[in-house]
Amino acid sequence: MNLESIQIILITALVIGTVLMTVIGIQLILILRETRQMVTRANNVAAGAQKISLFLERSTNSVQGFLEGMGVVGKLVQTFTKKKT
Repeated sequence: MNLESIQIILITALVIGTVLMTVIGIQLILILRETRQMVTRANNVAAGAQKISLFLERSTNSVQGFLEGMGVVGKLVQTFTKKKT
């Protein structure tokens, strides 16, 4: 092997390495972009779930308040009916 063939082999290896690193870099960028989109979608789903849970919590509190009020009314009715008899 003479010096010229060694230079050709080194240049070929350098070109192949550069092309491979470029392809890997582009793939990595695409993967990171897709990951960012997935995280954004997951955050949107989590925000929606949080809104639903807050709505359910408020509804449960409203029902609980209504039932407590009905209990107080029931006790008042019992109190008034016991005094009459």
